[in-house]
Amino acid sequence: MAAVIFLRLFVIETAIVEGGSMLPTLQPNDRVLVLQRARPRRFDIVVFTDPTDGNLSIKRVVGLPGDLLELRAKVIGTEDGLPLVNGHALRLNDRPVGEAYASAMLPTPRGPLKVPAGRYYLLGDNRDNSLDSRDYGPVKAAAVRGRAVAVYYPFARFKRIRPTAKR
Repeated sequence: MAAVIFLRLFVIETAIVEGGSMLPTLQPNDRVLVLQRARPRRFDIVVFTDPTDGNLSIKRVVGLPGDLLELRAKVIGTEDGLPLVNGHALRLNDRPVGEAYASAMLPTPRGPLKVPAGRYYLLGDNRDNSLDSRDYGPVKAAAVRGRAVAVYYPFARFKRIRPTAKR
């Protein structure tokens, strides 16, 4: 019993996904296990204290301290000589990043921006429906509670959460 209490207090915590900002990766009301005090890696999903309201939130790390990132409009073709834009494309340290997990229809150009020391740039996977670092800036490292490592409930959605992106 003491081991369970120790794990719960210092190693693992749980969080509930609220809202649709992480669709399709995480669904509203998914329960996730969070590895506390784990240093976030690029493209990890993290739980953090939201700087706008102090509540817990969950987003994906797209920028680490020192990274240069830019969101550009994604041109998917032309019509009548004008570009057709669908969402955005992420560039990280001057290289394109494939984000198969992300969905966006609206372009959200930002940057280029260098992520300051001691901060992370966090974005929701459902970019059209996410309040994130595009709105409140890079998040202090101290606000990050830990990395989401698994969906444990509902049982039908049980899965390990892994960072996914192509460079």
